[in-house]
Amino acid sequence: MCLGSELSVRKYLPGLLALLTAYVLVYVHRVAMAVMTPELSELFAEGNISAEFIVSQITAAYFYAYALMQIPGGVLADVLGIKRYTSLSLLLLFVGSLLFTPLNPLLMITGRVLIGAGAAAIFISLQRFIAVFHSKDVGARITGVALTAGNIGAILATAPLRFLVGYAGIVITFVVLAVPAILLSLQTYLQIPDLGISARLGFKDSIKVTLKQLRVVASSIHSWSLGIALATTYGSTLAFQSYWGLRYFMSVGGVDENTASLFLMVVAMTFAAATPVVGHVSDKVVRGRKPVLLVAPIFQAAAWGFLYALLIKSELQSAPLISIAAATLGAASAVHIVIAPMAREIYDREYSGTSFAFVNFLGFLGAALLETLVPLVGGLMQVILLIYVAINLVASILVRFTRESM
Repeated sequence: MCLGSELSVRKYLPGLLALLTAYVLVYVHRVAMAVMTPELSELFAEGNISAEFIVSQITAAYFYAYALMQIPGGVLADVLGIKRYTSLSLLLLFVGSLLFTPLNPLLMITGRVLIGAGAAAIFISLQRFIAVFHSKDVGARITGVALTAGNIGAILATAPLRFLVGYAGIVITFVVLAVPAILLSLQTYLQIPDLGISARLGFKDSIKVTLKQLRVVASSIHSWSLGIALATTYGSTLAFQSYWGLRYFMSVGGVDENTASLFLMVVAMTFAAATPVVGHVSDKVVRGRKPVLLVAPIFQAAAWGFLYALLIKSELQSAPLISIAAATLGAASAVHIVIAPMAREIYDREYSGTSFAFVNFLGFLGAALLETLVPLVGGLMQVILLIYVAINLVASILVRFTRESM
């Protein structure tokens, strides 16, 4: 890392820490539904609509809102700047959390939509923050640190959150989650200086130039290939973590939901540990993005194949092998982190929010569709796992059409 990079990181550290903390909260919400499934299923068991269908819609609502807010969110991050856009978005997350307290399914779905829409701002803003205030030679490492921070949230949303839900119930849990959202809204507003393109061009003209950049990104095979790769690598893991992963580990391990949540924790912990390593390899060892990306979908397909083997062969279903499979999935998922810098580094850094958001939109739309797939195939885990293997093998071909960006 050059001296200029080190000085930049130190100067803008308070703002970066605020965004990283917000990203921890985003991840808690992202995967929280998995460990709440038993309580939610029991809550809606007496209704006229299938409890599994309601829970799947509550879970998927986050991802549809998150995906649909990516492109407008990228535009708003570039136009308004991180200071204003992130602060307002965290207020949405606060309100969405409180909508869970009446325990009404329609309000819960609405709450998840608001949470997803608010959460969409954070990683987009992180990518703009990296691009505007830092140099390329730290891009993958800071992205890796950000995903490590996020996966601290994923870890908190496994066994620790499972304990809180079991002890205090869903209502108190969401009140607890609402408090940091309002505090972080204030913190990001106070500690991030970025006011976006509108501070220089005005709101109307900044919208025009940003939408022009969006058309450039949306017409690029580079961006489409990255987005599909994000959907197959990270999107498949996210669907697993946030919805049916607990059920999978209960099935292959023959354990209750509390023990199964520990296996989910292994996925998140391995992911968190591996992302800075992948970032270092990209920035400092291979000094490139594409060589790392070429490995990502192949490794991901192998990880899903491992989980498939555990499911169909009962003689493999031991706690050590299940733990290794969970760790393999976490490590494989970490390799995708080079997608974020690749999505923005070939374009003008002033439009980094928009450039990255288009790719992230495709990735999270894929995650939402993969969540919806589960009830459509009757929850047949072996079928889902084979689909995950297949789509990652397809992605291993598509990533060859991307451009080296470093």
